[in-house]
Amino acid sequence: FEQLCLQGDHRMRANTMVLECKNIPGGVEVLIEDESGVLRRLQARAAIMAAPKYVAQSILRSQADSSRLQAWGALTYRAYLVANFLLDTKRVSPAFDLFCLRGQFPPAPSFGRRTDRAMTDAIFADWANHDRSSHSILTVYRPYPLEGARHFLLNPSPRIQAEVIDEVSRLLPQLGLAENSIRGVRMTLWGHALPLAKVGLLSSGVLHQSAAPLGERIFFANQDDFANPSFESCVESAERAAAMVRHLS
Repeated sequence: FEQLCLQGDHRMRANTMVLECKNIPGGVEVLIEDESGVLRRLQARAAIMAAPKYVAQSILRSQADSSRLQAWGALTYRAYLVANFLLDTKRVSPAFDLFCLRGQFPPAPSFGRRTDRAMTDAIFADWANHDRSSHSILTVYRPYPLEGARHFLLNPSPRIQAEVIDEVSRLLPQLGLAENSIRGVRMTLWGHALPLAKVGLLSSGVLHQSAAPLGERIFFANQDDFANPSFESCVESAERAAAMVRHLS
């Protein structure tokens, strides 16, 4: 393995997989596979794990005791599909987000009973840009609100994309747009996007234990520190982790 030490150098490495992170005397060591498939060990003063605990536990398994692994295992997540639709025309954004209601609350989905909702809401991507662009983009969301549904996204079938396209095509006329105005679709699959809150999760101490520093120099920053999927949770956890790193000797 090649030994590398990055001191004060800000870098972002694309196409790089993190395989392991562990505490070493005076710092941390991270094992990666770089973009060319070469294994490298990087050393740093500290590490902040920004991945969900569902992912972090695989990277940190050698450093975690049974109680920590049990706390991580108590956290549950829900999968999400995000699709961006490029339209060939311009529609001034009527709002930031449109929540798609159908008059009644749908039955809870299960593996044996699929939901008939291919999307829950649509965001006008150009709303934040004050509609300056020449074309409109719709961002739509499809949740998978049941345990284990992330497996649907490991090998998504063409049916999933077809269902979302069909739903958006029926929505477009309600926005004054033609059904055939779709010119491109880009789907992103999030297998563990939403940490799920449960009754008693906070009082049980699981969240505190799962997000506590691992050893002296491995810290965590993710919305699942609070089991609350929100931008605010991400920022708060990041600020806490950064403050702990700054106080290292």
